[in-house]
Amino acid sequence: MNKQHSKNYKQIKEKITADTYTIDEAVDFLIKNKIGKMDPTVEMHLKLNLKKGKEKAAFRLIVTPPTPISKLPKIAVLAKNFKAENTNSDSAKILGNIKKGIIDFDILVATSEFIEKLKPFAKLLGPKGLMPTEKNGTLTDKPGEVVANLLNGQKTLTADDADNLHVPCGRLSLGEEKIIENINYLLGEIKQHKPSGVKGDLMLKAKLCTTHSPSLNLQLSKQ
Repeated sequence: MNKQHSKNYKQIKEKITADTYTIDEAVDFLIKNKIGKMDPTVEMHLKLNLKKGKEKAAFRLIVTPPTPISKLPKIAVLAKNFKAENTNSDSAKILGNIKKGIIDFDILVATSEFIEKLKPFAKLLGPKGLMPTEKNGTLTDKPGEVVANLLNGQKTLTADDADNLHVPCGRLSLGEEKIIENINYLLGEIKQHKPSGVKGDLMLKAKLCTTHSPSLNLQLSKQ
């Protein structure tokens, strides 16, 4: 079933006349052709080359853009004698709420001494991506460092099964300069973390859009 687009969407799509756009041109276009009154997120969608011989490489990257991409996340921390601004560090209350099925945080950070207390709730937290693990950096003996990074806008980017990487770049209200700075930073980080064994360019295609807008093909620099 074909997705039905609004009249504004169709009118804006008709304005896309070039095959590709520079980052500056694309961001300028999205700002000048905003759809609706909401403050949409600027999104970059990349097609990656992850072929590694007969196998396929995984792609996962932790980034901290110059300007935070979204509002501060609600962070809960399970650690002894830990306190930090903009976080919930009341361990007893956090565990009590989880036991009741109440999830009032976006990210859960824990030290190793609390992991046994969380294991009974793995089936509740795991599917939501909230179970602290070393892989995603939320199971740590340095909670202060992890929390500081998260409050500074740290994000984890992971390629999907079709080798697509979906990258939020910030709200449109950030303005042209900050959005462009974030995009350049993100592309640079992705380029530098090409998996070993992958031959040729890592980034094959790139598109830029907002949450509800048509997308523009980006010009990719030599890799």
